[in-house]
Amino acid sequence: SRGLGDVYKRQLTDSDLSYDFIETIEKEFNMENTPDLEKRVESQGIDEVINIGKNFGIDDINLIKPGIGETTRVLLRRVPWKILVNEKYKEDASLEHILRLVEEKEVPVEWYPLEHYKACGLIKKVADA
Repeated sequence: SRGLGDVYKRQLTDSDLSYDFIETIEKEFNMENTPDLEKRVESQGIDEVINIGKNFGIDDINLIKPGIGETTRVLLRRVPWKILVNEKYKEDASLEHILRLVEEKEVPVEWYPLEHYKACGLIKKVADA
């Protein structure tokens, strides 16, 4: 399939340098230091969410809302159980509103070693609310 604006001109095929360009760029990458696919997949955000669920006894990962935006929504629109904050970003301006909201709403904060997020909201189960 062609992208928007792509035009194939058969008469220019012999002078097409696209693959030469790509191969030149590929040579610049040090493939020895590239983590293998399995390690990259393991370190994705969903794996972190699953691990948070295991650590906090949460079976339904839909109750785990990672990221600043999702954490803010948990505090404003849901019944928060706990907010996890990456200690590395304790002084980060992007977390000021979250820290103010947890204080106002008296929601527990736990400094947690998040790998992919600055904050994560944990929602109370309906039965617990």
